[in-house]
Amino acid sequence: MTTRIVSITEGEGLTRSIAIGTHTLTADEPEPIGTDAGPTPGELLLAALGSCTSMTLRAFADRHHWRSNASTWPCDSGTKNTSSRT
Repeated sequence: MTTRIVSITEGEGLTRSIAIGTHTLTADEPEPIGTDAGPTPGELLLAALGSCTSMTLRAFADRHHWRSNASTWPCDSGTKNTSSRT
């Protein structure tokens, strides 16, 4: 497995540009704290955990030749959403 360099660059206010190898992401906080230019760090973490879990389940199902029609994996942090996002 190739190691990818991860770097974070400050933008305006709380906006951060995240570079992971050749990929780029933006993180921010919702208004009025930030400019809502991207998901919050907590949302990115939830996405990382959800995608890791779904990849693991898919690999396990494929290995055992189990059928799975799921293509969407809803993730919920269990905390009350106080931002304007739904």
